[in-house]
Amino acid sequence: MGNKFMLFLLVWYIVVSLVITGAIDALNNANIANLDALIASPWLIIGMQTLGLLLPLFLWIYMKKDSFMANMPRMPLGGTNILIIIMLGFFLQPVMMLVSGISSLFFTNHVSVMMYDFMQQPIWLILLAMAVTPAVIEELVFRGYLQSQHSNFPI
Repeated sequence: MGNKFMLFLLVWYIVVSLVITGAIDALNNANIANLDALIASPWLIIGMQTLGLLLPLFLWIYMKKDSFMANMPRMPLGGTNILIIIMLGFFLQPVMMLVSGISSLFFTNHVSVMMYDFMQQPIWLILLAMAVTPAVIEELVFRGYLQSQHSNFPI
């Protein structure tokens, strides 16, 4: 069941990405909207997370006539795991900055331009788009539903 959901999610995400890219290109060609403002909008990231991951999860559960709560794990994370996660976050940041710096020598960094435009937004909206929404939605979809579908497989 989990493999079928992953295939469904992959196809869904590709289709949604193509539709949104086509819509942005159409807006750009018609000069209808300020495309830079649209792309730099935190609402676009929140929308992509919701349309690309959360909506297909609910559609899949509805199509399978399954229960949402029956497929969500209820195990506590524990203090040691939380500490390890925080430490990994802090220690991996310099490594990621190094990789980003090296890659920017060879490629244009479009993300830094987008992040500069993000700084014009309220801090609560930036945190919602870059931290809260991706964390909650990805945990529900991947660690919640998808991992629960594979819980009977041996490691």
